[in-house]
Amino acid sequence: MKKASLFIGFMFYLILSTSSYSQTESQRSDNVSVLDIDASGDVDALTDGLLILRSLFGYSDDALSTGVVSSNCIDCEPEVIGGYIEEIKNATYAD
Repeated sequence: MKKASLFIGFMFYLILSTSSYSQTESQRSDNVSVLDIDASGDVDALTDGLLILRSLFGYSDDALSTGVVSSNCIDCEPEVIGGYIEEIKNATYAD
């Protein structure tokens, strides 16, 4: 239950803290949600949520994205996904 609360808190933090987020690593469209990690056009628990969870558990490279990204993904490469998640994890309210 505590992990679920932490995850929900993290997601809420992402939404609030990245409203003025400037994207430097990938060339994401301005109309893609911050929580749409693979830039597929949809925010989905079984793709974007799992990518965030895997990253928080320390997975990287192929272990991060294999079998998880949407078939409609724009940013499908594990390095791009990992870099994007790191950018949002390091974003602050001051950004």
